[in-house]
This record gives sequence, C-alpha cells and structure tokens, in this order.
Amino acid sequence: MKLTRSRTRLLVQVAIAAFVFSMVLARYADQYGIPVTSGWPDLHGLCPIGMVESIGAVVTGEGFVETERTNTWILLGALLSAALLGAVFCGWICPLGAVQDWVGRLGRRVFGKRFNRVPEKADRRLSWLRYAVLALVLVQSIRFIGLVASTFNPSRALLHVWFAGAFPGGIAVLSLTLAGSLLVSRPWCRWLCPFGAVQGALGKLSPLTIRRNAAQCPSCGRCSRACPMGVNVHEPASVRDSRCTRCTECLDACPFAGVLAFSASPPRQERAVRVPATESRRPAARVATVRSATALAAAAVVLLFLPVTIARAAGAYRPAGTSTAATITPDGIGPTMTLREVADGFGLSTEELLERLEMDHGFDPDTRIFDIEDDERYEHITVAYLRAVMSEAP
Repeated sequence: MKLTRSRTRLLVQVAIAAFVFSMVLARYADQYGIPVTSGWPDLHGLCPIGMVESIGAVVTGEGFVETERTNTWILLGALLSAALLGAVFCGWICPLGAVQDWVGRLGRRVFGKRFNRVPEKADRRLSWLRYAVLALVLVQSIRFIGLVASTFNPSRALLHVWFAGAFPGGIAVLSLTLAGSLLVSRPWCRWLCPFGAVQGALGKLSPLTIRRNAAQCPSCGRCSRACPMGVNVHEPASVRDSRCTRCTECLDACPFAGVLAFSASPPRQERAVRVPATESRRPAARVATVRSATALAAAAVVLLFLPVTIARAAGAYRPAGTSTAATITPDGIGPTMTLREVADGFGLSTEELLERLEMDHGFDPDTRIFDIEDDERYEHITVAYLRAVMSEAP
C-alpha cells in the first residue's frame, strides 16, 4: 500500500477516535461496577460545541466550566495549535470530523465525480452559518440560559448514543450530518461547526499554511479538486481560507514536486517537475511523506495537551469526576457540576441528595445539572432550585 499523508492522517484519526471512545467507556464504567483510575480528560473539553461553551465560561469568569477543569486547559491547547499550525484540530483530531471523512469515502465510491460538487457561491454563503451557530452558542452560554446547543450537539450524540445518553435532537442532527457526508465532504465542519469557525479565524494568522510556487505552478486545479472543504488552492500564493483544516490532501494530489508545501515560507522558486508514479512509490519518498505527516500530527497532539500537562504538573488540574471541594456553599453550585459532586461538596451521600430533591434513587448521580431538566419528571431541577433546596437544608 502506498503510504501518503492521507493514509497517515487516517491512522492518526483512528487512534484519536479510539482514545476518545475509551474516555466514554471510562465515564460509564462505574455504572457497571468497573473501577477506573481518575485523570481522564473531560469529554466536554474535546467537543467542538463544548469548547465554544468553554469560551463563554472564560468570558464570564464563571458558570459552565471551572478554570481548573480540563475543559479550559484543552481549549487553550486547541487555540494554541490553531494559532501556530492552523485548524489541525479539525483536520486531524476531531472525532466527528473523522467519522464524516470515513462516511465520505463511501460516498466518493458510490457517487464518483458527483461527490462533493457544490457551487462555489453557495458553498461560501453556507459557510457563514458557522458564525451564526458560534454566536448562538456563545450567547446561550454567557447569558446562562439553558444549554440548548447540547441538546442538538451531533458530537455529543456520536459519543453517547452507544449508552443511551444522547438527546433525540442531537441524534437527528448527527443522522443528517452523516447522510449529508455521503454527498458532500464534512457538511457539519464546512457549514455549521462553531469551533471550526474559531479555528479557521485563528488559522488565518498561522505562519504555517499551504503555500504555492506560483511561478512554477501549471494551475491544473488538481489540488483544489482534491480539497474536501472546497478551498481554492491552485490560485493564491498561500491558502488563507478559514475553511482549511490543514488535512494536506492537496499536497498528495499535486503531481509536481516543489509546487505545494506546508510551510512558514514560500516554496523555493525552482522549476516544477512532474513526479512519476514509480518515483512516489520509492521507499525514500514514502518515508519523507510519512515523516512530514507524522510530524504535523505529533505537533497537533502535543500542542493540544500541553496546557493540561503543565496545569497538572503545577497542581492546577482537576480531572473529570473528582470532587470540587470538601465543602461548598449553595451559591457555589454550577450547571456543569454533577449530582455526585454536589453531594460530595455538602458531605452527603448521593442517596441522601436524591431523597432531598425527591428524585428516584436509581437516577444517575453523574448526570450534570444542566442535563437533568431533559428528563420530563425533573424539569424543575435547575441550578436555582438546587441552590434554594440546599440553602434551606439544616
């Protein structure tokens, strides 16, 4: 098998997806009596919509994400990687993006040349929807109204549907996204993802991007046709399109050596040479291709988890599922806290807290407060209600 950047990226996506799914298993393990060591990153912090909600929490300084949570540290890592490398989180790490890629591979086989053919004007206009979704999620997180975005979050649905923990709205959006991926490459990332909009905006400032040797480029357009996001690669000297995910598919598609490069400086102005098929299969060419793709993937992963690593070493890191403090006050109850964390904070057992709230003793104590109201029986269980109940308690 000819190793390309695309196949290297596929291996990285599979590895990241397996890691994230292991986090899901860890979250639900205690329900089946399976002990799991603490220290796993918070799933909310690896979710594109969850990251935007984290931005809202950082703006307000309170609420959905406490600063010592992994949510905030991973958000910083994702922003750091975008500022330095571009939207590599979207192209190499995001599980929802990877699943869309995999479904798109099937769509390409079924529909052939008709796959991913979207009129350029319509494509660009639809891409502005990402900013509308971004504004909506930011407003609902900053203003502290219900987490509407979570109920329609396809990333959350993808991770939780296996354990009956997904919302119907999220499952519906996920189903539409996967169905659309059979016709268009990455429809969610391309037109709707709010964190993709953030990453794309920062990516415009990144020194590392796809650069073209304009003097030697024959403008054959193969790179643009290979781009899954519909970005025009074969005309500008450097790609500054906010939709570019640094997937490097265009580099694999270019038949000329020295025309395209992922770098911080323009390619050398040398004569472009068509690369024979036999040349690209040589061991040296394979090694060079894999080495460059692996370096990009390694840099993306390191930058993403670097703030978490530093925070943990400095003692400023609190993994998911740990108690917020030995004692908390009613005003300290936040919407992202679980019932178990509230019980621990007040020195109660989960059974005692559920009884105080007049809830079924079989209710999952690891449910976050903002998720409780999705159960029709407990629509009244809000942060304000919990604070009132705990204030009245002896």
